[in-house]
Amino acid sequence: MGAARDDVLTPAVQSLLVSSGHRLNDVRALVCGAGPGSFTSLRIAGALVKGLAYGLQVPLFAVPSMLLAARGVDDVPAAGIRRLAMDALRHEYYVQSFTLSEDGVLAPSSGVSRLSADAVAQDGSYLVISATGDIKPHASVARWIGDWSPFGPASLDAWEPAYGRLAEAQVKWEATHGRALSLD
Repeated sequence: MGAARDDVLTPAVQSLLVSSGHRLNDVRALVCGAGPGSFTSLRIAGALVKGLAYGLQVPLFAVPSMLLAARGVDDVPAAGIRRLAMDALRHEYYVQSFTLSEDGVLAPSSGVSRLSADAVAQDGSYLVISATGDIKPHASVARWIGDWSPFGPASLDAWEPAYGRLAEAQVKWEATHGRALSLD
């Protein structure tokens, strides 16, 4: 997703509903990746899901994107440790480790950090996810994560994704001007 790309999010939501045999009015809660991730993609996804949650009057659960990605990369879960590296652009990856229990509940076993692409490649133990959208929505995501209470419901008025880094435009502005951008 991004400014120059086609909308794949709305058709993915429609496909998810069709594949699960549900209609939009059947939705009782929504899940959205809360970051880290692409500034533009998170803003678009966040705006869509907040609009749907508001319109449908259902709760929104803002789940860390790495947690959703860790479970969404394959169809048949296997218990154990997963180490995930998700493209953070700028020759870096967001990395995090997870434990998948025998009963299918996924839990973080480390915090999110950033590593250089070279470090991820040299390590070799990470499952690498591209920035182009290897993760697809799935109707049964709720059972994979277990307890939703830490993730919401989020305030539709106040919730914003956590990008994990400064936006590219801000980085360029600060480099050009030699100082931090003030939002005051």
